[in-house]
Parts: sequence; C-alpha cells; structure tokens
Amino acid sequence: MLCVCSQNAKGKSGHIYGLGSAQYREHAPSARVPASLARNLELELRVSGLETSFQSVIDDVSAVKADVGTVKEDVATMKEDFAATRAAIAELILSLRPQANPQQQPPSTQSQDPSTQA
Repeated sequence: MLCVCSQNAKGKSGHIYGLGSAQYREHAPSARVPASLARNLELELRVSGLETSFQSVIDDVSAVKADVGTVKEDVATMKEDFAATRAAIAELILSLRPQANPQQQPPSTQSQDPSTQA
C-alpha cells in the first residue's frame, strides 16, 4: 500500500518509513523495525535480481535478432551462389551435349548423276 507523506509517521495500519512522496507502509505493524527492514531489503533484492535478469533477457534477445539478421544475409548470399553455380552447370551441360542437328556436308558442285555426264 502506498502512502503520501513527508516524514516518518505511525498510523493505524503501521509505520511509514522514509521521506518522499510515495512510501511503502509496513503490512505487519506488530513486527519490529529490524524485521520489517530485513523483509523490505529481501524484497528489494529480489526485485533488483528480477530487473537484472530482465535486462539480460532483453540483451540476449537483441543479440539473437542481430544473429538472425546475419543468418538471413548469409542465406541470401548462398542462394545467389547456388543460382550462379546452377547457371554454370547448365551452360557446361549444354556445351557437352552433342548437337541435335549435326552440320551436313555441303553438297558438291558436280552432280553425280551419270545421265548428265557425256
């Protein structure tokens, strides 16, 4: 529960510790001050640990995004290389394939027909 106060005070719900605009009230007014401070410190350390863990997760996600971007660039480069290799292989296959219409010998200028020869 939050309470707005400017100095230490004691109310029906327990002590209010510290100065500031918003302070945490003690939820167990029967507990002694050292126990309350220890509990508050433990909670603060837990929250601090969670914040640190959360920041680590954010940093890790950023690193993963950068790595994914690099992988995408590498995949694009690899696709271009595969396309170039595929084109080179197709050209090589075409050059090794025998011609479908072999070049015919040009007809001789003299006819071989015996009837025309005298």
